[in-house]
Amino acid sequence: DVASAANLGVIGTMTGAGGVTKSGEGTLVLSGSSALGGTFRVTAGELSVNGTLAAPTLNVQSGASLMGTGGIIGDVAVYGSLAPGNSPGTLTVNGDVTLTSGSTFDVEVDGRTYSPAGGAGSYDRLFLAGVSSVFTAAGTLQPTLRGISGPATNSFDAIIGDRFRIVSTIDNPAGIAGAFDTVVTPAAGVEQNGRFDVIYGSNFVDLVVVADSLETLLRSSGNVNAISAGAGLDAIRGNVGTGNADLDTLFNGFAGFNAAQTSSATLQASGEIHAFALSDTRKAMSVGSKRLMFGATNRLDGHNLWVDATGYRFRDASDRFASASATSNRMFWSGVDFQQNEKLTFGLALGHSSGELDAGMSGQSERTTNMLGIYGYGSSGPFVYDASVIAGRSDIQGSRSVVLTSGTERNSFEARTVSLQAAARAGYRFDISERFVAMPWVAAEMNWTHAPGYKESGSTVTGLTVADGSYHSGVLKAGLDLEGEFFSNNRSRVAWSSSFGIKHTLGFGDPDASRDVSMHGATWNVTEPHDANTAVFGEFGLSYTASPNSTFWANIGLSRSTGQRQEWIASGFSLRF
Repeated sequence: DVASAANLGVIGTMTGAGGVTKSGEGTLVLSGSSALGGTFRVTAGELSVNGTLAAPTLNVQSGASLMGTGGIIGDVAVYGSLAPGNSPGTLTVNGDVTLTSGSTFDVEVDGRTYSPAGGAGSYDRLFLAGVSSVFTAAGTLQPTLRGISGPATNSFDAIIGDRFRIVSTIDNPAGIAGAFDTVVTPAAGVEQNGRFDVIYGSNFVDLVVVADSLETLLRSSGNVNAISAGAGLDAIRGNVGTGNADLDTLFNGFAGFNAAQTSSATLQASGEIHAFALSDTRKAMSVGSKRLMFGATNRLDGHNLWVDATGYRFRDASDRFASASATSNRMFWSGVDFQQNEKLTFGLALGHSSGELDAGMSGQSERTTNMLGIYGYGSSGPFVYDASVIAGRSDIQGSRSVVLTSGTERNSFEARTVSLQAAARAGYRFDISERFVAMPWVAAEMNWTHAPGYKESGSTVTGLTVADGSYHSGVLKAGLDLEGEFFSNNRSRVAWSSSFGIKHTLGFGDPDASRDVSMHGATWNVTEPHDANTAVFGEFGLSYTASPNSTFWANIGLSRSTGQRQEWIASGFSLRF
């Protein structure tokens, strides 16, 4: 029995066939080599093993503590407190260590650099030797960063990304079992919005500092997509350190990342590539509407067969909502006039588009779009008008990766959309001279797109389910077309054309593409960059009428708004029959 506030040190050898019971509120310090044939019970106070203690079982009862920097040979059952070291230090056990639901594992953390000798700037570790030794976690994990007794700085501040190996069973590759019921984050010594959590490996237990709220962390370093994902993931995080198998791999993968790395990983996990892929299909339909009417109206009088081939690309800059992306695309239209009278010509056309989208670390996708269009155009005196309706289906294949500290998780997806694009334009033609024409005009476009839901394949850790969605948007345009001739005779003609204008995306409906996604029961929304609603555009073209029945053309153009840039080059021909 060691009385309260008393210390009893045993420097020599303690041996015997029986057991020992340590009682009283004081501290018993074993510095020598002891070997017992029976159970060593600690019923109260503290037992500090700084030498070697061999006993079949060491039983630390509720209210009692085990500490020290020595070695224990035998199994340890803890109902009270286990605190490796005297100040930060290492306690070695050659046997099983079993914590119970009412126990506490006290870990002192005074720095990031582990030293087997312990002391200032180091942290505690429990080392299990032996190929069959197993550590079973339970109860409360209680880190301490202030008020550490003995050699310690008591000034260390842990930050997000810090990682401390507090248990090692290096001799047993499957030496970890159980999980702590509670992990306590002390009031002092941990950065704001930081908290302690636990990673359970097959032969180690690591104490880590992670963001208490991913959403809060990302509000200072992430875009809206990352913040939304962070809020969703916050909602499904289990109690810290409890070892929820369904989510461990995901959340453990954030451990060890600093704030910037956590932001990048959450952005990758958000799945914003799905909103970008949807936006790409809507852009393809808008370009398709423009190229359909350009091909249909760049023609000779009469019935014509025509083709138009275009290469175009979009570049969206990052903003506070989403990351940057770029697309490279190709489009081909072939059409024929099937009805004509004095004021109207109607036609039918088939179109095909394909493209690649690159969103950097957020993912990539490829798209093919097949389109069927009907068009009509005509004039009444100086008034000129045209309209088109296009139905299209896009098939998308994409992939994304999420880089975690535990490795890279990869997912892929296949998606499709069906779209309807309608456009109409009206202008007034001014014949300035025999060789120069000007036409101001106004136009409107509407898009309706349905995007069925789908589920990613690949990693189940980061796999997303994308919800079904329907979207509509509208655009108004106004511009000025200029046309002139370089040369003309009875058989051939060389002409130029240019068009300048402004377009405005209307605020109703869904002007910005977005998708609802879910992971492990958490749901959030991802969107594309919210480019300025108003853009300016211009293009220049040349046409060559080689014979009374054929015309060739080529043009280049640029559209630009704050946040987005589109460039295109096109060529085609029409053949009158």
